[in-house]
Amino acid sequence: MDAMSTTPPTIEGVVRTLTILSQNIKSQVIERHELDSKSITLISSLRKIVDDVAVWLDQVDKRLKAEDVKRGVTRLASYTYLIIGKSEIVVMRSKPEYIIVSVNLEKNSISIKTRNTILLIEPGRIYMRVKGVSVEIDPLKAEDYISKRDELVNALRVLGKNIDLKVSQLIEQYVSKKAG
Repeated sequence: MDAMSTTPPTIEGVVRTLTILSQNIKSQVIERHELDSKSITLISSLRKIVDDVAVWLDQVDKRLKAEDVKRGVTRLASYTYLIIGKSEIVVMRSKPEYIIVSVNLEKNSISIKTRNTILLIEPGRIYMRVKGVSVEIDPLKAEDYISKRDELVNALRVLGKNIDLKVSQLIEQYVSKKAG
């Protein structure tokens, strides 16, 4: 059995993809188009979520490497688990609030799901669903932000709060947990 079969994949590629996406949103959308202040604020809000997710994933990646975690299921706390598969890493909590952060290492994508929301970030596409209302954009097309502004504003309002609060708590719980 070779080392690749027992060593879990890393999150570095996804972090790099998110970081590049954030930089490209700034350079290819914000800086290249004459946009009104509301559009810039909207795009910046989405960019902040992408940046925050990259930071959280980087923290998880460092923790995984420090602990030399192998594939399988690890209980992090009551109702909170880390699941490492061949091409996916999942952190999930079922109580007090349901949340799943799933990193697909082959697609360089991440999905964050709560009871009422879904955020999927992958190269060339961001999909959001909030309370049954969906919106999908190409994050590098200024036209998408303008034509779907109302849907994005509503989705980002809820996602920003949910993701910032719930995901940061979940990731912090894992990152700050003592090794061993």
